[in-house]
Amino acid sequence: MTEQNSARGPETQHSVHGQSAAHADAGTGSGCGKEITAYEIYKPADMPLLPAPIEREWMEQTQSRFAYRCLPLTIANQAGWVIPNPTSFTACWSGGPLPEDTKVSFGGGKPDLRISSLFGHGTITFNLPYLIRTPPDINLWVKGPTNQPKHGIQALEGIVETDWTAATFTMNWKLTCPNEPVHFNLQLNSIRRLILALLDNEPLLV
Repeated sequence: MTEQNSARGPETQHSVHGQSAAHADAGTGSGCGKEITAYEIYKPADMPLLPAPIEREWMEQTQSRFAYRCLPLTIANQAGWVIPNPTSFTACWSGGPLPEDTKVSFGGGKPDLRISSLFGHGTITFNLPYLIRTPPDINLWVKGPTNQPKHGIQALEGIVETDWTAATFTMNWKLTCPNEPVHFNLQLNSIRRLILALLDNEPLLV
């Protein structure tokens, strides 16, 4: 994840509630009522914050949908939130280190400047429309959608210290197969995206 300079001021404030927030309360032992606040630094057109869904296409295709019988899988699927792709596009990496070695094509449509090859080395960068703030000692684990693999690309994960940072961050994906196009679409169970899962700063006792 890469942090960016914050905007001059937040436009709109959202309180993000959900199962993960409840888990954070339990982890810190400080009771209920903790919130994640997402400030819109620009209009988040086509990039809403949504609760992570339980469904996964590959799980739907298992015999009698038996994969959903695994409770740890289904709980993990729903942990946190997702931000969908704002548009469909195709990315292809030649294998080189430069940003221009990764081509992003919008299928003849208007390019979306929120999606680019910014850092090179086969990475795709999404600029997000939110500045997110968490309670003290609560950070965000920013990653791809859980239990949703996609051929030819891997989500890069990072821990963002959103309890103090005044900067936004980007979501980045790494293309893994040179000269093999990877398509991102808009459908609910596509590559969507970004999942925000609460990470407790308390030490892990083993």
